[in-house]
Amino acid sequence: MARRALVLAVLTLLPACSSSSTGTTTELDSAAPDSASADSGATDTALPDSAADDTSAVDSTVADTSAVDSTAVDTAVADAATADTAVADTKVADAVADAILDASDAAAPKAKASLVQMNAAGINVALSSGTAFAPFGSWLTGAFFGDVANLAGDVDGDGKADLVGVPSTYEVYVVLSSGSSFGTPTKWTTGIYKGTKATLLGDVNGDGKADLVAINDTTIGVRLSTGSAFAAETIWSLSGFVPGNKVNLLADVTGDGKADLVLIDQAVGTTPAAIWVSQSTGTGFFTATKWLAGAFYGEDATVAGDLDGDGKADLVGFNHTFATYVARSTGSAFASNVQAASAAFFGAKANLVGDVDGDGKADLVAVDADKVRVGISSGSFATNALIPATIPVWFTGVAYGDKATLVAKVK
Repeated sequence: MARRALVLAVLTLLPACSSSSTGTTTELDSAAPDSASADSGATDTALPDSAADDTSAVDSTVADTSAVDSTAVDTAVADAATADTAVADTKVADAVADAILDASDAAAPKAKASLVQMNAAGINVALSSGTAFAPFGSWLTGAFFGDVANLAGDVDGDGKADLVGVPSTYEVYVVLSSGSSFGTPTKWTTGIYKGTKATLLGDVNGDGKADLVAINDTTIGVRLSTGSAFAAETIWSLSGFVPGNKVNLLADVTGDGKADLVLIDQAVGTTPAAIWVSQSTGTGFFTATKWLAGAFYGEDATVAGDLDGDGKADLVGFNHTFATYVARSTGSAFASNVQAASAAFFGAKANLVGDVDGDGKADLVAVDADKVRVGISSGSFATNALIPATIPVWFTGVAYGDKATLVAKVK
């Protein structure tokens, strides 16, 4: 918003394009009263003297009124024309500002997701160059992790991903990223906070700050981020909520800027395999609707990320006994799943997605015991076309954390 205001301020300094039109209107206004008076005078001359005596005052009043009315009308027309011109000028300025900002954003370098290693002794980060991960550097000394969940997301709205540790026996803590290190762990909740089915992080109200979401057996609890803490819990679920029996994810699958709830079921008893989506309204979640009939989940991991850069998160199922599959979001459903590559692609330690080359598309990251391989996304959902058949190694050595391994734009 600050960048847009600056561009608009510059545009207002340009010469006004409507001054000549306004000047022409002024000339017409000054001529209108004279014309009205002349017409009234011609009518008076044609009347008999007696009638003229009786009606002269009336004619004078009519003439004066005509002049006033004409002036008022012309002034109103001029004001309306000026207002219309101002509105048009504002729209032009807005369009120009948008074009300038779009061009600036397109030219600006994109942030690249880094590899984050969470250990009992501290947190290390391997920055991405766009073609490889650099050696790990220490970003925090000392223990920071949760035994329930370890999450990455921009909780303070500064554009950099922070880390959230969710423990089972005490409050939720956060370390904020400065772009080169993590700050001192800070308590962001009062009391224990976790879901019975899943504890997730995502911007559910679209304000640019990631919020904490607890998925329970029959309810969805949300603690919105204030930028310095997670606010008191509010219940966002409708009656009859049922979580996924296989996987529960939080991602913006509709492309409206708010994270939605993705509920993945496997076939159990009379429950068929399917994917359901409960869309965020910004203040609650709609009743879940079916987005894909049939099974879709990975043996090793099921994750969400925008693989084609269209602003809507897609699904990835990592498998080790057969190929990795993906399902593209159309904004109202998931298209039939397709094979991402001709060969299996998975990591023995972690399977992740993130935009590691900064092109706006989430890539596939497989972390093994001694290396990290990255499948750069082509953005194509044709069979075997999303990632190359031969996957390059981006890091050699131990890259996984003994508590968690994440991919996030921390810089």
